[in-house]
Amino acid sequence: MSIFAGVLHIPRPKGGEIKAFDLPLSNAMMRCLVRVMRIGRALYEEQSRDWLFQADSESGHMAEHKEKRDDLSKWGNDLRQTFRTIA
Repeated sequence: MSIFAGVLHIPRPKGGEIKAFDLPLSNAMMRCLVRVMRIGRALYEEQSRDWLFQADSESGHMAEHKEKRDDLSKWGNDLRQTFRTIA
């Protein structure tokens, strides 16, 4: 993965290298990614060489994020479904 001239290049997506693609980025998104990379290098120096969203996990990256259902009354797609119902 590389960021150059407002484009994020994904060299090895799930479909393999043959499915590689470029994703255009806005200036705001570029600034967000720069912040993620800086904090990633500070927290996970080794994992930040390979991953954008690093983690202290076996794979070295954030693999799955789950909220505790008891902590939040709404999460994930619940808010989208609430909007659909009201709209």
